[in-house]
Amino acid sequence: MVQDLIDRKVLIGKAPSEVRELLGKPDSQDQDGYEYKVVTISRCYYWKCTLGVAFDRDSKRVTFAAVSD
Repeated sequence: MVQDLIDRKVLIGKAPSEVRELLGKPDSQDQDGYEYKVVTISRCYYWKCTLGVAFDRDSKRVTFAAVSD
């Protein structure tokens, strides 16, 4: 599901409220974006893997989303 969101660019251009509506409350957030803990591959059970969602500071819209594993 996570990779599909990234591949189809579903989050790009969305406002923070729209991202929360789709994904729920983020596990962490700051002025630049949100982070969600995800399990995309087996090693994510042992260390932190996240979906990072970055917002443009001026428009407050998503410009980038990626998974770190």
